[in-house]
Amino acid sequence: MKYLIVGAGAVGAYIGAMMARQGYDVTLHARGPHLRAMQEKGVRVISADDDFVAHPRLVADLKDAGPMDVVFLCVKAHGLPPLAPQLAPVLGPETAVVSTQNGIPWWYFQSDGGPLAGTRLERVDPGGAVSQAIEARRVIGSLIYFSTEIIEPGVSSITKARGCHWESPMQQVRTNQENSRGADRFRVARAGNNSSSQRNLGKDFRQCGF
Repeated sequence: MKYLIVGAGAVGAYIGAMMARQGYDVTLHARGPHLRAMQEKGVRVISADDDFVAHPRLVADLKDAGPMDVVFLCVKAHGLPPLAPQLAPVLGPETAVVSTQNGIPWWYFQSDGGPLAGTRLERVDPGGAVSQAIEARRVIGSLIYFSTEIIEPGVSSITKARGCHWESPMQQVRTNQENSRGADRFRVARAGNNSSSQRNLGKDFRQCGF
């Protein structure tokens, strides 16, 4: 299975480095000085418990990444509308897309089943740019329970958050998988992670997370 981290900044670089360290086929998409530093020296992660360098595949252009099985969107919410139309080359027929943006996400009312089901939030999905590029069936919502910062290009510093487990990269992301046919790919990946402590927030995800 192939994984892509889109927007490998502080959060994305950390997730990608952890996955690469554990042998996942993961590609990081980044740009600027941060990308150049990772290309030259690898991705360095610093935490209270560990300090390591990983060498995942890196791309500056999504066209160079190729089709993926799971795509993590780690860009900031305001950066997603211009980016979403560029995702077409990495989305296969059953690619799952994991949203990691803070705040109320563009998919919040997709398949909601409530009185506002199908409502598009113009503030986070201007003109429908995101929802048109990423079909609702692909989306896996997530909550990330850790804090990171880039302390210099290519170096991500991680702060543990209460209640999280750090043995595997996917134990730090709690997900809702109710909408995505591609979620089966994500479940397979998580199954091999000793992930009994992982939580699928299921249909209560919106209430639990937002």
